[in-house]
Amino acid sequence: MVLCLDGSLVSVPATLPPNTTVLFITNSQVRELAAHSFNGLPTLWRLQLNGNKIKSIDPETFTPLPYLLSLKLSANQLTWLPRGVFDSLAQLEQLFLNKNDLYCLPPGIFGSMVHLTELDLSSNHFSAFDEGIFANLSRLRVLNLGRNQLKSLPANTFKTLRNLVELKLHSNLIQSLPPELFHCMPHLVNLTLSKNRLEELPPQTFFHLVNLTQLTIFENPLRELPPMLFGNMPHMKEFFLSSTDLPTIPAHVFNNMSGLEQLYITLNKRLTVLPKESFRGLSQLKNLKLHTNSLETLEEQLLAPLVNLQTLILHDNQLHSLPSNILQGLSQLTTIDLSNNMLPSLPKELLDSATALQDVHVFDCDRNGWEEGAVHHEFNLILWPVKSVF
Repeated sequence: MVLCLDGSLVSVPATLPPNTTVLFITNSQVRELAAHSFNGLPTLWRLQLNGNKIKSIDPETFTPLPYLLSLKLSANQLTWLPRGVFDSLAQLEQLFLNKNDLYCLPPGIFGSMVHLTELDLSSNHFSAFDEGIFANLSRLRVLNLGRNQLKSLPANTFKTLRNLVELKLHSNLIQSLPPELFHCMPHLVNLTLSKNRLEELPPQTFFHLVNLTQLTIFENPLRELPPMLFGNMPHMKEFFLSSTDLPTIPAHVFNNMSGLEQLYITLNKRLTVLPKESFRGLSQLKNLKLHTNSLETLEEQLLAPLVNLQTLILHDNQLHSLPSNILQGLSQLTTIDLSNNMLPSLPKELLDSATALQDVHVFDCDRNGWEEGAVHHEFNLILWPVKSVF
């Protein structure tokens, strides 16, 4: 291993040991990579060039490195890449181009990388990709396109990526998704779509992602969800539906997430009502967060399917009443937070129906209109006049 950590270095050293297998040139003043930069390093398999000031790369720079497996060019100043620059890297498995100033890629730039398993293009300025840009990357497992300026994706963008496990599309400007965009990803485990500009999702968008365990779609201006949105997702453990413009959600929308343990439906200022069938099928759910919405009441049978629920967070809504049996059957529930609502009182029979309940949080009692002593009960009832995000 050779480490070149001299911050004043302006070019690749010319006298590197010929048996070098790992080379780090980081946080230096190197501005360009010439055609001869890596001559005489036939056994090099890992090259890390992150944190420099590289603006240009000669098309022949990597030709002497046929056995290179990992190439990191992160955090440089690249605005473009020459056609054919990676053609000699047929064995490459990892390529990191994140944190540059790239706007576009030449056609076929990844054409020879049939062994590539990880590609990071995040934190650039891409607004679009050619439909076949990833066509030859059938072994790809991790693809990061987050933090760009993507507005749309062609329907066949990911068609050949059947081995993809992780796909990051967060923090873009995506306004719409083709219905079939994710239909050829049977092994996908992690999909991030948060912080985009999606106002709607096509029916069956996530219908073929049977191995998905994490999906994020928060911070999108979603106005409506189709009833048939999620297919069979038995491995999904955690789901965030936050910071949207949804006024409600479809009944049964989470039915196919039978293994879900954490559900966050929060910070949706227009969300006023939840259908009574909203949580059908979620018998494994342990934590339900519904805080900072505009809910005015809850349907009587809304929580009935949640037989393993332990924590229920409802603070910062507009709740003015609750059915007296809303907690009935929730034998595992230990904590409920009703802070900062409009409830005039807390009925004793409501608390009695949750046999394992230990903590009842009702911070900011001025907002709730309660007085000390409004509830007399053996629970740990917290009535401090302060605001808290629990």
